[in-house]
Amino acid sequence: METESEPYVRLATLRQLHQVMADMNTARSLADTVQTVANGVVSGLGYELAAVNLVRPDGDLVVAAFAGDASAVALMTGRVGPRAAWDRRLGMGERWGSLIFIPHSEGWVLDEDDVPQWYTDGPEPRFEDEWHPSDRLFAPLWAN
Repeated sequence: METESEPYVRLATLRQLHQVMADMNTARSLADTVQTVANGVVSGLGYELAAVNLVRPDGDLVVAAFAGDASAVALMTGRVGPRAAWDRRLGMGERWGSLIFIPHSEGWVLDEDDVPQWYTDGPEPRFEDEWHPSDRLFAPLWAN
């Protein structure tokens, strides 16, 4: 049965990717672009929350876009986290290629740092390989 549904899953995934790319093509500013990226992570990849942070000239990072919880958008967007706290976060966790995963069992030490964060209480995972509401996944993008 699993192999029978595989083409449908691929087709549904391609449709979501196509919609995200179509949305990207309508973005006309940096603000629109990063908001579209955050929205795409939520709608296209199925994450509950997503934020895009940009580096300011002083090196600190500002939440430029937030998606997934309408009540949190105004509370998160525009908040700034110090570069030192971000460097600490990006130095932790497991490397998944270019991604950095910090499981909730390790990430609790970050709960009180100065990086803006929002997460839901969400349901506890039913299985060992399910996401925990306090797990963190970072996808740093570096430019030269």
